[in-house]
Amino acid sequence: MQDSYHDLEYSVLKRQIEQLCHSDLGRAEAAKLQPLNDIAKIKAELNLHSQSMQALKDGIEPRLEDLNDPKPLFDIQSSVFAYEEFFLFYQNAVISAIVAPLKDSLTGLPQLKKLWQRIVPLPQIRDRFNAIFDAEGEVQDSASPELKRIRKRFSQLRGNITKTMNAMLSDQKMDQHLMDKFFTHREDRYVLPIKESSAKLVDGIVQSHSGSGSTVFIEPQSIVPLNNELQLIKQDEKKEIYRIFSEFSQQIRELEREFNSNTRVLKRLDFLFAAARLGLELDSRVPELQPEPILELKNARHPLLCLQMGRKKVIPFDLELNDKRVLVLSGPNTGGKTVLMKAVGLISLMVLSGLPAPLDPESKIGIFDHIYADIGDDQSIEAALSTFSSHIVKIKTMLD
Repeated sequence: MQDSYHDLEYSVLKRQIEQLCHSDLGRAEAAKLQPLNDIAKIKAELNLHSQSMQALKDGIEPRLEDLNDPKPLFDIQSSVFAYEEFFLFYQNAVISAIVAPLKDSLTGLPQLKKLWQRIVPLPQIRDRFNAIFDAEGEVQDSASPELKRIRKRFSQLRGNITKTMNAMLSDQKMDQHLMDKFFTHREDRYVLPIKESSAKLVDGIVQSHSGSGSTVFIEPQSIVPLNNELQLIKQDEKKEIYRIFSEFSQQIRELEREFNSNTRVLKRLDFLFAAARLGLELDSRVPELQPEPILELKNARHPLLCLQMGRKKVIPFDLELNDKRVLVLSGPNTGGKTVLMKAVGLISLMVLSGLPAPLDPESKIGIFDHIYADIGDDQSIEAALSTFSSHIVKIKTMLD
């Protein structure tokens, strides 16, 4: 049957929808599109797609470019997320918070509104992320009162160290010992660049030497207690940031069900609105569904031809296939017979997939168990099939 779908260019139509999706998740949803054989499910899909088209006409269009799937993140063994992972959750939370309220604008669109109402806005995740991280992804003082206190003390200590070091640099007694008039860091501690010949004359701890050995980097003894406290403060900062990350990770993990549910709804909406964009371009309508396998197409047009040439340039056709099992098409070469056959097949596949199609709403399409097509030349040297035998193989598949 897939050969028939290929002949009718059903996959081409699906790709058109995929290209109109905002996210990879929406494109994956579009790729799963296939015909249904349950009339109730087909009607439900047609209603949902029709209402999505109406929502788009009314100016309602969710922006879902940043949508991602958080499910794999919940499977990570580590209990604490990193910034990059927090950011993915944040993006989904922002999308949910923006999209969810749009349900109030869905007047007269009950099926779409019912789907939309399943979105749980997660402003608490968005707001907590913004409280923790700045625009560059750095942890802010506002992440917690304790972190703010720690960083305030850190700043005070650093100021005291800087003041003490500058005083030593200004001391004329130190001029004869200094290699340069600045202080720097070695092993994450504040040090002075001292001449190698003066190393034993300066009270302090040697932290390192220059490559040439002419400079010794000494941590002055008066700075050692301040440097020690500074290191302890840095450890306190790391512990507090880890605590903040752990707490935020736990908050997110407790919302795993809501995140995963939102993703399912949002990727569905991405697909629905991509199909709606295509539907509006084709001026698609919902035909009358019939339980028996019949066709009554009115003012129908080939969907892909409409996309290629523009709908107004495509000549519409009427076609009926009711109690008769066979319809013979005749006409000159390049007269449009193949295009018409493909149009009938593709339109039938669209409707059975729940998609409105380019035809009048008075059209009728019945439920077909299978749709087969044998169009074109499928010669295959590898499979030892001539043009004739390839047709016979397809016809046998249809009859079986």
